[in-house]
Amino acid sequence: MALLTADEPDPLTVWQNADTVYADAPMCDMVTAAAQTFPRQHVRRDEFLAPIGVLLFAKPVPSAAFEWSRPDQPPVSAITWASCDNGINAFTWIRQPPGAYEINGVTVQLTALYPHLAYIVPWDAPADAGTHGVSML
Repeated sequence: MALLTADEPDPLTVWQNADTVYADAPMCDMVTAAAQTFPRQHVRRDEFLAPIGVLLFAKPVPSAAFEWSRPDQPPVSAITWASCDNGINAFTWIRQPPGAYEINGVTVQLTALYPHLAYIVPWDAPADAGTHGVSML
């Protein structure tokens, strides 16, 4: 989480006040259905639910809803976002069984969710149609 708020003096304490949003199963179905038709849009600071937050999906959403060029990626279970001076930073999170995993030659202990893809979109810049993690927020 510190990656999202690196410019803060104590980045992890910022997340104690993050808004939590739960997307129920019908909302997950809607996100999946709309994934390929979200329009290209400008990202504006006043459109976000909160300056910093966590969005949890009731059921994983296909990664194609968030990454147009890589549909073979694991499904997304959550999104985190943080507003900064220059734009919005967001991560998609995927679910894995807890345990030890080798990532880039290093064995690490993982909890059920870990960050997978990052999105950094400047304010008032168009988010590509495939950048749905930002578009949906």
